[in-house]
Amino acid sequence: MFYATAGLAAMSFALVYIKGEQFLGFSIGSCLLILATLIINERYGFSVSKWLRQSHEARNKFSEWEVAALFGLLMLGIFVSVVAWAT
Repeated sequence: MFYATAGLAAMSFALVYIKGEQFLGFSIGSCLLILATLIINERYGFSVSKWLRQSHEARNKFSEWEVAALFGLLMLGIFVSVVAWAT
């Protein structure tokens, strides 16, 4: 989930940065996707299990670095959206 969210967000922010205000909806949508991903990660996690995680199962929550990277992308997206809207 982390890689999909980060990849989509980076592509949409780059599109808004290059093309301008006409693609502002992509940036706003990516910001909302990142925000929803972070909220779901903090409240529930992405793979809920009643037993201990086995070695082949996915992690339940993001690491601190992944949360920091998504939060940084969220701030970048807000900045790019405001700059594109203001100019």
